[in-house]
Amino acid sequence: MFTEQLSQGLSIAATPIQPQTLNNTSASTGNGGVDMQKFRRALFIVLTGSVTGGGSLSAKLQESTDGSTSWTDISGAALTAITASTKAATLELRADQMTKRYVRATLTETGSQNVVCACVALGGEAVEKPGNAQDVAAVTQRLVL
Repeated sequence: MFTEQLSQGLSIAATPIQPQTLNNTSASTGNGGVDMQKFRRALFIVLTGSVTGGGSLSAKLQESTDGSTSWTDISGAALTAITASTKAATLELRADQMTKRYVRATLTETGSQNVVCACVALGGEAVEKPGNAQDVAAVTQRLVL
């Protein structure tokens, strides 16, 4: 039996959406998304900071065959719009729920107001252990006590 720490079992598997303000624009988790041939599950953690007067943040999952072009929405993989400050939400799926190889999250502000947000893409149940060996280059440190 392979025993691993959470920091070993979970990979930061796509370039995160760094904390930023969206105003009637979108941002996605990395060009390539999460390669679901390397993981059995993906979890996207969406965070909102300040949401100003009428701001609305939508989040959805999209898939692609090559990780760079032709991103299409995954049916049923969209959050209800977030309209309140300081909230967290997650989107999770399994590799067998997709028809293509790569998955990413796309955040969109649709209220023509400012929404501060971020998103981290985690790969879980790695095909090759440890999962953190699949981390993207943006990961600089991991500390385990």
